[in-house]
Amino acid sequence: KHLSGLGISANRIFTIPYGVDQNYFCPQKDVEQQPDLILSVGEPRSRNYSLLFNAVAGLPIRLITAASGMWFAREKKHKIIAPNPPNVEIVRHLSSLSLRSLYAQSSFVVLPVNDQIASAGTTVILEAGCMERCVIVTRSQGIQDYVIDGETGIMVEPDNVDALQDAISYLHAHPEEARRMG
Repeated sequence: KHLSGLGISANRIFTIPYGVDQNYFCPQKDVEQQPDLILSVGEPRSRNYSLLFNAVAGLPIRLITAASGMWFAREKKHKIIAPNPPNVEIVRHLSSLSLRSLYAQSSFVVLPVNDQIASAGTTVILEAGCMERCVIVTRSQGIQDYVIDGETGIMVEPDNVDALQDAISYLHAHPEEARRMG
């Protein structure tokens, strides 16, 4: 859509699918899911963690935020400039094994992505899906093709704290719905 808008003919535009290792990121039957635990993953430059932290403040859940990606993440200055409430834990530079374990333990995954053309959050959406975890994402041009609203996850408008809090509260109160979408 964006390339054709620049005058590039459709026969010169190709989609290269993005993927993750679905054999590694798969349901972990030996890991117990924690009903009050949710997860968020991703480098701060493409996430709105202030929005997420405001949405979870005061909720009866525990949020683990893996805010700098894997140990080899390209972003080295990963400071989150947002006060985090007591129910938020920020972890950094996880191994693949630790990240997979957190996906397995979580009830669902929340991605407060910034609205942009780039597909920030795609890896997390795909990994969560492989792990059978529902995602809540803020609507972004770059990832709208990766989540089917109400079927594989919930999309909320960017910068809408109330909508994000409502979606989190809804899935927390309806774990069967989170499992169905996952």
